[in-house]
Amino acid sequence: MNNVTDYQTFKYDKDGWAVPDAHRSTIPSLLLGGGYRQPLGNGSYLFMMAMYDVLQKIPSNMRDYQGERVSISPYAGGIFLRVGFAIGI
Repeated sequence: MNNVTDYQTFKYDKDGWAVPDAHRSTIPSLLLGGGYRQPLGNGSYLFMMAMYDVLQKIPSNMRDYQGERVSISPYAGGIFLRVGFAIGI
């Protein structure tokens, strides 16, 4: 579950400028993927992961934006790659 700011509508200030009407939305996500861990010695390792949100296109995650239906999932838009190091003793 993710709790994000959702700019679904706009309100207008006293000068007539459109201001995003932000509110919080809870968005489900399920990241599936795989990874690899390469030992570097003495409990340390390098890791790489590739993940995809399989729930990004469910109806509750979709909003109308400029005539299109778009996902508001923070993981929408493709495969996410993560690389990092863990240093242990």
